[in-house]
Amino acid sequence: MQEAASHGTREPHWIIRDVVTVAVLGLLFTGIQLGVDNQRSDREQRLESLRFVREHSELNEDLLKPFGGLDLRGMNLSLLRLSKADFAASNLSKAQFVGADIQHGSFDNVAAKEANFSRAYLWQSGFVSFRAEKANFAEAVLVDAKIEDAILVEANMDRANLEGAFLKNVDLTAARGLETANLNGVFAMTRALSGLRDSFPHPRPFLFIPAYAG
Repeated sequence: MQEAASHGTREPHWIIRDVVTVAVLGLLFTGIQLGVDNQRSDREQRLESLRFVREHSELNEDLLKPFGGLDLRGMNLSLLRLSKADFAASNLSKAQFVGADIQHGSFDNVAAKEANFSRAYLWQSGFVSFRAEKANFAEAVLVDAKIEDAILVEANMDRANLEGAFLKNVDLTAARGLETANLNGVFAMTRALSGLRDSFPHPRPFLFIPAYAG
């Protein structure tokens, strides 16, 4: 009788343990499902942003195209006609702009790490506070572009055309292909143009202007 009573007192502990185990497993499953749902929702939002850009890509090239604040990470915008597109404060990391026409574009306060701008037409575009580590600008047209307070560390500049571009406080540390890029008429006004001044023997094809004091 005592043994039976003893077993009877233990049963609630087993029940509690099983209930706790089931609850923990339920919480884990819910957490995993929420993570999957969040990832799906995140990608759906980026695809919706891509559709928005594509729908407006064929508008009159004289019209400003406001794409500011969009999340386009990893999206493919290659070959789109995006003249006067304003991507200010957008996330373009790993996005594809291969061969895109983005003349007079604005990329201020943009994150574009590992983005691909190869063969893109970026004539007179602005890149202020632009972060594009390991981005690809091979054969891109950056004629008369304004690049200021930008980070282009380890970027690929192979055969990029920067003729007449204005560069200020641009970090090109470990950038590749600068020796093949067209830098004729480039105005480099900065005290920290890392990676460019030391890439060429004299005479240099660009004009270096020290930044103003302060």
